[in-house]
Formats: sequence, structure tokens, C-alpha cells
Amino acid sequence: MMIFMIAATWADRIKSDPDYHTDGTHNGNRPPNDPSASQNIGYDDLARPKYWYFVDLPFSNDITTLPSVPTPNAETQIAKFRAVLNSVSNDPNVDKLKSYKDLSWLLHLVGDLHQPLHSTTRVSATDLDGYDGGNGVKLTSPAYLHKFGNFT
Repeated sequence: MMIFMIAATWADRIKSDPDYHTDGTHNGNRPPNDPSASQNIGYDDLARPKYWYFVDLPFSNDITTLPSVPTPNAETQIAKFRAVLNSVSNDPNVDKLKSYKDLSWLLHLVGDLHQPLHSTTRVSATDLDGYDGGNGVKLTSPAYLHKFGNFT
């Protein structure tokens, strides 16, 4: 159980690891215009794809036109990770992805999507882009953002 807990939290631990770099726009919360943004390259990949951590399904309290959902995102990546983990291959490179990044990412993203701010974004006339999976929400207390989604 401990190994699964470590694997599930790995994606958050790389956020503070100086060996990893942020790609994308909006401080890394939106994917770069590059096909590699959705690829899990494996052990050598030192990108920190913050845009994988959430899916911004937009809603509005006013008549603001809703933007399209940026891809890749948590939903598209979960589908890819599941496909790789479910595949049968004799390729050792595929097995490395299964043993490391795909399983770690799948465990993490399924948990993240249970956080309300990681699955929707409110857009308005004053915020046409939404709040990037909760990353644009400004808190006045030092509380950890994920605590606001834990109602159990």
C-alpha cells in the first residue's frame, strides 16, 4: 500500500523538484502548441505538465460565451494511461512506462479529478479564460487548496 501511496503523490512531488521544468502557457496551466504535450515519454522526460492535473469544464453565471476545453488535460491523459496499462507488449520501453509514469499519473489524476476545482472552471465577463484548474483562485488564508474539495 505504501508504494501505491508514493506513486500516487509523485506527480505533486515533482512540482518542487528543480530537475523538472514547467512547459506550456499561463504559468504552465495551459498546454504548449506542441504534439509532445500529450505524450508520456518515460523516465527521461523532465517536463512538469501542470495542464495534465485538471480538466477545465467551463460554466458561467452570466451570459459569457464558454471557451473550448484545453487539451491535453486530466481526462485525455487518463484515457491514454489506461490504454497503455491495459496493453500487452513485449517492448521493454512500454513496460517501463507502465511501471513508472503511466501508473503514477493515473493514480494521481483520478484523485485530482475528485477535487471540485480540478474539474470545472468558472468564466465570466471579467475572466474569459477561467481559473486554470483552481490555480487562478486567490485564497486569503494559508489553507491548502485541496482541503476545500474534501467534504468527508
